[in-house]
Amino acid sequence: MSWIDDPWMGFDTETTGVRALKDRLVTAALVLRIDGASYRSGVSAPDQVATWLTDPGIEIPEQATAVHGITTEQARRDGRPIEEVLHELAGSIVEHWLRGYPVVAFNATYDITLVNQELRRHHLGSFEERLEGAPMLVVDPLVLDRKLDRFRKGKKTLTEMAPVYGAVASPRRSHGRGRRGHDARRARGHGGQVPAAGRHERPGAHGLSAPGPPGLGGGL
Repeated sequence: MSWIDDPWMGFDTETTGVRALKDRLVTAALVLRIDGASYRSGVSAPDQVATWLTDPGIEIPEQATAVHGITTEQARRDGRPIEEVLHELAGSIVEHWLRGYPVVAFNATYDITLVNQELRRHHLGSFEERLEGAPMLVVDPLVLDRKLDRFRKGKKTLTEMAPVYGAVASPRRSHGRGRRGHDARRARGHGGQVPAAGRHERPGAHGLSAPGPPGLGGGL
């Protein structure tokens, strides 16, 4: 079975900056798309969405607020404790990986590295520790686009790439369900428009009957 047939979990973060090893988590979103590339609006099961807002424990720079709209005051007032958010977020992602299914994220290296560093910072167990040798299965539309459509003119940014694969992204980086939907459509586009991308089989896939991740409404 190809990875394009698997349930996908879209993943995105908003943070205090661009340094994955030093900056802090502000918001996170997961969108579980059960049918993967076979998703059909009005026919497939609806996306299951979970979002988090946390207090990062430091000031949110104005430059970061200009990107995602979250101020220090808002995060302190409305955000949940970072340890609770990380526990739920990492637990959801790891359970999806342990089922043998991919996480879909644009520029995934940044988001996964930042959350992993936060887990270490708060002594909550890194992804590697939680997985105990199981693979981190990741579909990154940015990596696929660079590899499979390298000669297309234009920048390799979210707003430039989205229309190529049938999605529309605001020049201001969107967060949550909308952005994860863009990533799912781009990954689906890679699997369909470039057949070589969709032929790769997923490694180590297996079905588990454990309950679904926190906030994502039950098992797969």
